[in-house]
Formats: sequence, C-alpha cells, structure tokens
Amino acid sequence: MASTKETPDPFLWLEEVDGDKALTWVRAQNDRSLKQLTGDPRFDRNYNAALAILEDKSRIPLGNLRDGWVYNFWQDETNVRGLWRRAKVASYDTTSPDWQTLLDLDVLAKKEDRNWVWKGVACTLPPGERCMLTLSNGGKDASVRREFDLSKREFVAGGFELPEAKADLTWKDKDTLLVATD
Repeated sequence: MASTKETPDPFLWLEEVDGDKALTWVRAQNDRSLKQLTGDPRFDRNYNAALAILEDKSRIPLGNLRDGWVYNFWQDETNVRGLWRRAKVASYDTTSPDWQTLLDLDVLAKKEDRNWVWKGVACTLPPGERCMLTLSNGGKDASVRREFDLSKREFVAGGFELPEAKADLTWKDKDTLLVATD
C-alpha cells in the first residue's frame, strides 16, 4: 500500500534504526538469511576462501595519488576501524613504504566515544591541505563531514563541519563547499 497523507506508512517504525521494534525485526531477518546461507553445502568453502583473501598479509595497499603522495585507507587485525595514511610515491614503490598516519579511527572512536566508520574523503584541488572526511557513526547511511588539515594531521578547529545527514559535497575552492543534503 502506498503512503499518502491519509494513509501513513505502515513501516515508518523501521526509520528508528536503533529502536527495539526495528532491531528485533532486523535480527529476525538476519537469522532467517543466515540459516539459509549456512545451510548451503558450499558455505564453509566460500566463507573460508573469502576470509583468506581479506586477511592476506600480502594484499596490495591500494591508494589514490595526490600531490606526490599515495593516500590509503587500511584495516587489519590491529587497526580494526582503520587508518587513513599516506606515503610518498617513491616510498610507496618500495617493499616497505614509510606510511604517515593521518587519522587513526580506533583512537578517534575511543576518544569521542563514537562507533566511527570510514566513508571517504574529498580534498581541495592541489595544491591544498584541506579535506572533508566523511564518517558514519555505526555505519549508518547518514554521515558527518569534518574538515581536516593534512599538514597538521588533525581536524580544523572551527572549520567546516556538517551534521549527520545523507549528503554529498565538493570543494568549489579552498574556502567554499558546495553541499547537497536532505
């Protein structure tokens, strides 16, 4: 049934993602799906193969090039939430790149008592030292955006900060953000 002014959405309770009714329903759906997946005779083989790929110590730290640096977001057993880091291109070309940690999400989550999940970054056009980091509390679709100074490796005090929302942004110039939000 379609929602109208006269007929409210019967599933509106699902919008309360942390609500008891929504969480109970989601857990029931997850249990139903998990039973179906784990009941397949191929499950263990496929699960173990996928896990081996994800935990492989020799995986390539893919990154983005910017101003002579390779930027990378890295997660492993030590950095569960992840590290946003960078290495000079020449160093990246070696077997042991000299990574500079820009932001440790495990440390930030503990400091701010939030369940931060990395959602991405948008930086000013080169040359520029400012980026907008997108972080989600708990992995929700809605995220916060916070301005980050690459040279200081910290968030900008009094800088751009967008509250939690489903949004997108891009830099027009070093002092102007274009924002689309709900």
